[in-house]
Amino acid sequence: MESQRLLRAVLPGATPWIAVSSYAAMGNLQAVFDEFLHLLKSVHRGMDESVGSFHAAIAPGAVSLTAQAALPPLKGQVKRYDVAFHCHYAMPFGNQSSTEEEGTKRITNVRASFNSPFWPLMLNATSIGQEGLDFHW
Repeated sequence: MESQRLLRAVLPGATPWIAVSSYAAMGNLQAVFDEFLHLLKSVHRGMDESVGSFHAAIAPGAVSLTAQAALPPLKGQVKRYDVAFHCHYAMPFGNQSSTEEEGTKRITNVRASFNSPFWPLMLNATSIGQEGLDFHW
């Protein structure tokens, strides 16, 4: 919901896909992509491996998405159809161990998401003794 409010405040009246595209252009998302690819190139052996890692980071499903929400109509507009989307704002990470493929994939996705320049942008630790959660390069 925070993302919707932000887009509606910055680009009032814009359809959702135009608002997202315009906001990405305003924030120079291309420069973020360029910088991230440059970083990947510095840690991988070649461009193919870098591009593969980049694709994995931005591909749908790269981040563990668990909650569902519906986009409400704009004020004064009639709801013509449902627009459902997934979102995920918080999840516990500490002391997770899983032998199931889904659980292991989720832990890996959280770590990869935290290391990428894309949302989510922070990791909060709420208890003492959680050293070692710094996933940055």
